[in-house]
Amino acid sequence: MATFEERSGSYRAIIRRKGYSVQKKTFKRKADAQKWARSVENEMDRGIFVSRNEAESTTLNELLDRYANEISEKKKGVVKELSVIKIFKETDLAKMFIGAIQGKDLSKYRDKLISENLSGSTIKRRFSLLQNLYNVAIKEWSISGIENQVQKITIKVKENERSRRLNNDEEEILLKTALEYNTNIYNIIIFALETAMRRSEITALLWNDINFQDCIIKIRTSKNGFSRTIPMSIKCKEILRSLTTEYDKVFNIRNDSITQAFSRICDRAKIEDLRFHDLRHEAVSRLFEKDFNIMEAASVSGHKDLRMLKRYTHLKAENLVEKMR
Repeated sequence: MATFEERSGSYRAIIRRKGYSVQKKTFKRKADAQKWARSVENEMDRGIFVSRNEAESTTLNELLDRYANEISEKKKGVVKELSVIKIFKETDLAKMFIGAIQGKDLSKYRDKLISENLSGSTIKRRFSLLQNLYNVAIKEWSISGIENQVQKITIKVKENERSRRLNNDEEEILLKTALEYNTNIYNIIIFALETAMRRSEITALLWNDINFQDCIIKIRTSKNGFSRTIPMSIKCKEILRSLTTEYDKVFNIRNDSITQAFSRICDRAKIEDLRFHDLRHEAVSRLFEKDFNIMEAASVSGHKDLRMLKRYTHLKAENLVEKMR
């Protein structure tokens, strides 16, 4: 039988049952304490009771800290993931016990992000982390009495897919301005257009990854965790031959430095709404315009999900005219 203790105007229900750890919970009303005790004892009698003590005493904030230390720190994308965790820790959700968070709470947060005009990919990235946290908490940390609440809501949001390509004489103006700005960033821009490599892949590239004899480049680390080998174009080879081999890295520059320099170059060139990542979009589209089939393009770009190539392949109609004849 459960016992009840009155403490400072509240009531604590205590259940001691052989084979189970002691269960305790405090309520403002004795009737609520009695109702909870009956429910728990009934589940114990039926052999289906699962303790929710940890779920009801651990906040999302505490789980985010544990996830950051035990899971995120082992990932390649640790910096980005810790950034998302920091954002979550500043929300009202972080103050709630993990066992108290319901689908409606996550729906409210989702709607808030949508109202702030965040991109679909940003919103999905945040909920993807939260969903993985739930899975780890349930399967690896054995926190009982919780369900993955992310699975109970719809994350269908308007996608903000970019289809930006270089128009008219933008490439000529961009390269001219880049050369005036800095030779290194000028080479990086051409290299990106010739290889379709991601910014992080370019900055991680080592001279040991370059094979001039076979005209190939080895990409050892990529966003999806797989390595790949891509062919060098003539222009790409010329760029590499012109560079110094003083450092182990081919381009001795940080990711954020490329972004900042590219933004300044676009401002000076009066080119609007162009990001460095759009050069990858442009490069992959050009592969298709050179008659690469989808598997050949994927081997260069590194896409594992071929459907994702649709986001990057916006072919220029004028280049397809001949094929229509």
